[in-house]
Amino acid sequence: MASTLFLLCALVLISQTKSFPNATTSNRRRIDFHGKSYHSVRIKKPKSSSIQQNLPKWLKSNHSHVHLLGSSQVSRSKDGMYKSVLPSLSWFGMELIPTFFQRITFKEYNDDDDSLAVNVSIEDSQVSILGKGEEDFESSNGGLIEKIMAKCSFRGGNEIRCSPIGDDWELSSQLTLKLEVPLTSRLIILPPGMNSIGSRIVRKETEKKVMENLTQLVKEYHASYASK
Repeated sequence: MASTLFLLCALVLISQTKSFPNATTSNRRRIDFHGKSYHSVRIKKPKSSSIQQNLPKWLKSNHSHVHLLGSSQVSRSKDGMYKSVLPSLSWFGMELIPTFFQRITFKEYNDDDDSLAVNVSIEDSQVSILGKGEEDFESSNGGLIEKIMAKCSFRGGNEIRCSPIGDDWELSSQLTLKLEVPLTSRLIILPPGMNSIGSRIVRKETEKKVMENLTQLVKEYHASYASK
């Protein structure tokens, strides 16, 4: 724990006049942490051909949207934007709580009603830290790392595809996430390995979310027509 705290503190110490190499930051002075994961499952087509049991049509219905977003805390604005509060993400001793503002779009492909692409894009985001309010950041006790992470943002999205394969549907998900952490000074020193460690955390998070999201979609799909 002590070594981790030391590593985090080093991120915000202005101890030298040397800036980050261009390879680790953008022109806007930030660190980007990347994650990408893909997974697919096979779902047996029901014997009935009713609309309620058609997976692509269920995906396009409002019943699936909350499950496509991967959150149990979802609200929708009049312009079709979804606000989703995601489960917390462990980040170097902190618990980040992301809130995504997302859009869902659909596209049939292969000229086939049984083939559907669903794109869940992250249009904007907010990040809060578990147990920290604004007054904590304004006080002298507010940690510098927490202040930086409270200004970070997520970009990316999830592409879900449904394709018929014989008597099955193949449901796949490719999730891409980028965590953008703004730098408060051109003089901040990047601790050794920070970039690769951060990306590893985000990558593992995408792998976990892809599996969870597909499992939930399949469960809710079966539940939707089993109750009919």
